[in-house]
Amino acid sequence: MESKLDANTPALHRVANHVDRGGLMPNIATKQVFESIAEENNSYKGILSNSGWLYLINDTNDFFRIFYGIDSWSEEDERLAISALTQRASAMSSMSLPYLKFIVPEKPAVYPEHLPAIMQSFPINNRRPATILAQEFPDNVYYLLPFLASVKSLGQLYFRGDTHPNWIGAWLIYRAIMSRLVQDGLMSEDKILDIKDLAPTLVGYDGDLVPHLSPEARSQLAGRLGFVIPAEGLEWTVKLEIPPERRCAARVQTPEAYDKWYNSRETFVFERSDRLGPKVVFFRDSTFDRGLMEMLAEHCSRSVFVWHLGQVDKDIIEIETPDFVVHCMAERFVTQYPSFPPLYQARKHFESLDAR
Repeated sequence: MESKLDANTPALHRVANHVDRGGLMPNIATKQVFESIAEENNSYKGILSNSGWLYLINDTNDFFRIFYGIDSWSEEDERLAISALTQRASAMSSMSLPYLKFIVPEKPAVYPEHLPAIMQSFPINNRRPATILAQEFPDNVYYLLPFLASVKSLGQLYFRGDTHPNWIGAWLIYRAIMSRLVQDGLMSEDKILDIKDLAPTLVGYDGDLVPHLSPEARSQLAGRLGFVIPAEGLEWTVKLEIPPERRCAARVQTPEAYDKWYNSRETFVFERSDRLGPKVVFFRDSTFDRGLMEMLAEHCSRSVFVWHLGQVDKDIIEIETPDFVVHCMAERFVTQYPSFPPLYQARKHFESLDAR
């Protein structure tokens, strides 16, 4: 499955002799070839690899440029990001609240072997925003790449046509989060879900990248891999769900104020009727889809899942009075940290709007 730049383009021939004996390109050549690839796909956010996997390119956060070290945080960016997290951790400590942040790696970090062939020769930048924050805050920030890389032999963890982990990946992320919470004494290790506790269903899945392929890439995909593409979706995958008879947590009505404050994304609230477990506020993004919310909610007497621009909101913490706070986000959004305040205040924001 070759894109133009994997095959016979001048851009590739211009740099073919720059690949060193270890198979990696020097940084100058990496920048030149990557920008040629990005320009080739400049109207599209999906790129098709030789092996039929789709990856995100030309996105708002330009993750590939960070991944390959073409771009990086400046010293000032790094200072601002570290300052924001330092102040946030201090504010949480003043409220006697443990705060844990989990960063879910991007698909290229977990599966570089399925990238377009030419991109596999690019050296990977291991000093990225996610690794910087994890190293700077070892007690608060956990980058899940080492864990997911160590378990990916157990099964495919990300969708071929999507930026996100699939249901097996979500279950393993759940296990990693629970392991850390148990280690920190915040959760009990009782009744952590094994895969045998979940109900599997075979489903066809397309993915968020398929609509962003160029017409040429779509034609290549259908032509060369059409024989393995199901009638519905790009691939068959196993959907994992907690069986209804095993569920202890149920979704309850979301307070009206939360729907107002976080109106760009839905807020989810779960409760256990037996009130067992801690109260937890989870700040999330789309990495919490595919069952991850429901699995974590099983261990909480009340759990609130908020998605608000990657921010951690002080107001909902004060209202919910949780036992601890968990923040989970995709790696590509970590690049925005230099512009983040230590804590957002949704109620204050909307009260100021109402007063106008």
